[in-house]
Amino acid sequence: MFHEEWVLDSGSENLDENNSIELYNLKDDIAEQNNLAQINTMKRDELLKELMDWQKNIKAPVPTNPNPEYLDKNN
Repeated sequence: MFHEEWVLDSGSENLDENNSIELYNLKDDIAEQNNLAQINTMKRDELLKELMDWQKNIKAPVPTNPNPEYLDKNN
C-alpha cells in the first residue's frame, strides 16, 4: 500500500479508481509488471482487510506527516 496515494485518493472509498493498492502473482510475475488489484478485487479486498486488521491489532503507527529528516537528493 502506498500511504500517500491512499490518503490522496480517498482510501478504501475509492479503491476501484486509485492506484494505492497493488497486487501481483509473484509466482508468474516476478518483475511485478501486471498489477492484478483491479482485476482480482475479491483477493485485493481480502488481503487489504487482513493488513488493516493486523495494523489495528498491533497498534501500528501510520505516518500522517512527512519525515522531517528526509533529505531529497534531487534538490
